[in-house]
This record gives sequence, C-alpha cells and structure tokens, in this order.
Amino acid sequence: MSQSSDPVWGIHGGKPRGQSKDVHRRLEDPADRLFKDGFIAIGWPETGALTELPGERDAFRSKVAAIYGPDAPSRSVGADAGMLFRFVHEMQIGDLIVYRSRVDGFIHVGRVVGPYVYDPSINLKYPHLRSVEWLGEFRREEFTQEALRSLRAQRSLFQIRAGVDEFRVAVRELLSSGDHNIATSSPS
Repeated sequence: MSQSSDPVWGIHGGKPRGQSKDVHRRLEDPADRLFKDGFIAIGWPETGALTELPGERDAFRSKVAAIYGPDAPSRSVGADAGMLFRFVHEMQIGDLIVYRSRVDGFIHVGRVVGPYVYDPSINLKYPHLRSVEWLGEFRREEFTQEALRSLRAQRSLFQIRAGVDEFRVAVRELLSSGDHNIATSSPS
C-alpha cells in the first residue's frame, strides 16, 4: 500500500498530437482501452524506448527537442520531457494512480505494479507503459470539488497535490472492506 508521503499520480487520455478535440470526442478514449487491459500509457512514440537515456531531465529534454525540431516551443519541449521523465523515473511501483474515465464517468484508482516498458505492439500511439492493478472505481460524488479539480490538469500525467488524502483514504477503506476488483496485466 502506498505510504502517505508517496506521490499519487493522475492520468487521463489526451488528444493525440494533430487531432482536433471534436474528432477525439467521437472516438473511444485510448486511455480507456489500455485501462481495461491493466495498463497506463502515455504517447510520444517517436522517442522510442527511454531506458537507453541517462536518468537526467536534460537528456529527456534533448531527446524531445531533437524529435520535435528547432521550431518547437521550448515550453512544450520542457513540459513533454518532464512528463516522460516522471513516467520513467519518478513513478514507482506501489504508487497510486487516479484515472477519471471520459467513457464511464467513474474515478478509477489503481496501484503501479510494473516498471516502465516501451512496447508499441500493445498500442502504437501510446507505447510508454506501466502495468497497473486497478483496485476499484468511485463515483464523482464520493469526492470533494477540490479533489475533483485536481484531476483537471492539462497534462496526460501529473502529480495530484490538492485533495490527495481523499484518494488515499478511499483506497484504504476499499481495501479494508475487501470489496475491490483487481484487473492486472503485464506487457510482454
């Protein structure tokens, strides 16, 4: 179980680069498909496997900058590189994950159970993966507005800071009741 000082991560499906928001709304959320298979995933397939990079933020920034070219805004390069770095190096096995599905409307909470893996055979657009044990789902009404607002981040992956204890308490109560569902999978 996650300790009270361990990070709690939020993840949500974003629109793939170059796709309009209107088109994306009509499609199934790609994060939802991976969720059902016991994974969380983020995009940037052009980077390839990131295990080859040194565990330093500057290495990730250089990789992202090289892919998106000299015309890419440095702010976007830094934000994308930071997100990839956190997914590969800061997220740890045992950390909690909170995912608000756009498909079913539930707040799903899970635990990271696997290391970072790059596997485009599972999903070409979202090849950066971690296996997750999904512990349960909650209705939005079970959380305060502060906690729900924390899930509205613009980034696909973010550390939850506001309302974080609510998610920890919900998981603790769920696990102590013995009433949780488990769906895990491991990338090959």
